[in-house]
Amino acid sequence: MSENKQCVLLRYRCENLKSLDIIGESDPYIEVYVDTEHIGSTEVIKNNKNPIFTTPTRVNFYFETHQTITFKVFDKDKKKSELIGTYSCSLSDIVVSGFEGYEADLKFKSKVTGKINITPEEINVEGGEIDYSLLPAISGLVVVESTNEKVNEPLMQLTDLVITATGHNLDSMDRNGKSDPYFTIERELVEGEKERIVIYESKVIKKTLNPVWKSFLISAHKFGPKETTLYINVYDWDMLSSNSLIGTGEFQMEYPEIDLLSKSKITIPISRKTKIVENHQSGVVELSIHFYSPKVDDKKIPEREKDHIKRQKKLKGLEDLTKNEDYHIVGKSDLVLMKKKYPKLVYPIKFVSLLQRGLVIQTHCALDFTVSNEKNHKLNEKYFNPYEFSLNSVVPILQRYNKNQKIPVYGYGASLNEQDDITPPFFHLNLQENPECEGLDGILQAYRTNLSKITLGDMGNASGGDTDWRANKGRYFRDDFYQVINHICDLCERELPSNLAIPPPSYHILFFIIDGDKVDVVGTNRALIRASALPISIILIGLGKTNFKNLKKFDADKKPLIQDGVSEVRDCCQFVQFEKYKDKKKLRKEVLAEIPSQVEQYFALYGVNMPNRNLNEAIFEWF
Repeated sequence: MSENKQCVLLRYRCENLKSLDIIGESDPYIEVYVDTEHIGSTEVIKNNKNPIFTTPTRVNFYFETHQTITFKVFDKDKKKSELIGTYSCSLSDIVVSGFEGYEADLKFKSKVTGKINITPEEINVEGGEIDYSLLPAISGLVVVESTNEKVNEPLMQLTDLVITATGHNLDSMDRNGKSDPYFTIERELVEGEKERIVIYESKVIKKTLNPVWKSFLISAHKFGPKETTLYINVYDWDMLSSNSLIGTGEFQMEYPEIDLLSKSKITIPISRKTKIVENHQSGVVELSIHFYSPKVDDKKIPEREKDHIKRQKKLKGLEDLTKNEDYHIVGKSDLVLMKKKYPKLVYPIKFVSLLQRGLVIQTHCALDFTVSNEKNHKLNEKYFNPYEFSLNSVVPILQRYNKNQKIPVYGYGASLNEQDDITPPFFHLNLQENPECEGLDGILQAYRTNLSKITLGDMGNASGGDTDWRANKGRYFRDDFYQVINHICDLCERELPSNLAIPPPSYHILFFIIDGDKVDVVGTNRALIRASALPISIILIGLGKTNFKNLKKFDADKKPLIQDGVSEVRDCCQFVQFEKYKDKKKLRKEVLAEIPSQVEQYFALYGVNMPNRNLNEAIFEWF
């Protein structure tokens, strides 16, 4: 696996720097080091104890490694620069600090000599890439039957509006007491000029003074900036003569909230000049406005009715599939059928930007306690066994992204001594009601303390377990780890917002340490396909010299897993063979390298974004 490099710019300011000059303040600058490598320096700011530096430092950020970054603040002097203070931390701590920045005390010989604030800013390495950070696209997963079809179909499209117009008590312009009204919407071609362009013209409604025009779809861009003055003109259509103006009115667009149920309403009095009065009131037009949702709106918008009919046919074709009680529902999304390739996704936001915006990463761990692991579970005071070694390699990195440093840890494939040899689908390693352990030390303590209370299980069948996702008719193998995957999927589904375009509360990383390969492939496929539509990444660390034929297939990097005609929607699983990466740094790097791209794929799947300010403000700026 290639290195998962993302570039970050670091910007700096300092406060209350200690003066090293006899007269006046210091002339500070900063030198920056990653591990022992000097990667950049700022400019010198003369005579200032609260400098704000304009020269940023570009640094390569690797999620899967520990990078120590050191800041040395000097006072520039003609003869020799003097050190004011230093500070060191993990680069990951700065990246997750967000837009407010990371603040710390500078110290020299254990004494505080000022403060430093470091603000990270993610930059795109690839040229020509669109920055979607202020453009919250809202979309959802739909049924896909062909690799040529689009995978992302929006739940809402912030570029399009659906408008329903109604007229009330319009003037009658015909002798029979009725009008045949239609309307146009115009805006100025150039602000402040009289010349206007028509951006929409409605159909004619015959013989009514209270018309209800059909809803129409229109691009929000056509209305111009938010403050643009818009004009609505209502006419009475006439077959034999020119159309008569009933009235005209002015308004400004009022955008609704970003919500499937949210609408805004604009009431526009219309008037016209007559022979008697300059401003004759001739009725009211009301506009009801909401963001376009294909699944909701297509059935009532004439030009979109064909798409609605096609969608209904697709859903009809799925009815028989969804009646299968064993399996066919993937998370909260629709099914993706027989997908031979992963979908091409538009990535709305980068991993580093997600961390800056407060993405919460929750780590879970599961350990294999079947009897084939007996050698691997032997404890030694002088060195780690393979389980402890793997935990020590992976957990220190992941726990930096866990807000509370607490990691739920599960065991499976064994029985607990006090439970009369009943093998549960999984159990809590700490043998407590809450499976959370306090970081690496808490996990290792729970493992060493409770290992003697666990009876390793053989490969025989056991009763009980998860009946909803049973692949082998009421039984599961003790080696089956998909029970844990489904448990984490359950947690995810319970906390997911109803609108999948809203960021999930947490992104979950579940890593297994496994010995053996004889698992229920069908049940595991189903669980992984389910997880692929949820904010989950799964890591399988295989111990021993087994071929791991099945575990390698679960790591479907290039071709999606397919089970019961349903496909994965993204690659969410990584398999690593322990024997090939016994060096701690190499194991850590290989295990965690795919996590950033998998997180980005989930956010791209539903068009999720995490804007760092009010969504409506972002939309209005964009328009």
